[in-house]
Amino acid sequence: MASTTLDLQRRQMKNNVSVKEYAMRLCERATQVYPILLENELNSIFINTLKTSYYDYLTGNSLAYYIEIISTV
Repeated sequence: MASTTLDLQRRQMKNNVSVKEYAMRLCERATQVYPILLENELNSIFINTLKTSYYDYLTGNSLAYYIEIISTV
């Protein structure tokens, strides 16, 4: 059975899965979607299905590096 774009949009990244692994699985699943997704559509779906904890992780790292840079000046 072919997946739909709605199936992809409903997916969520699990806590114990790396972002790379999640992206690979999502791409594999996207190959089964009809009609074929454009690259920007797939990118949009990928970004929208990431957990907020991942964004918090990215923001926390950026803030830590920023504070480190400021404190050395």
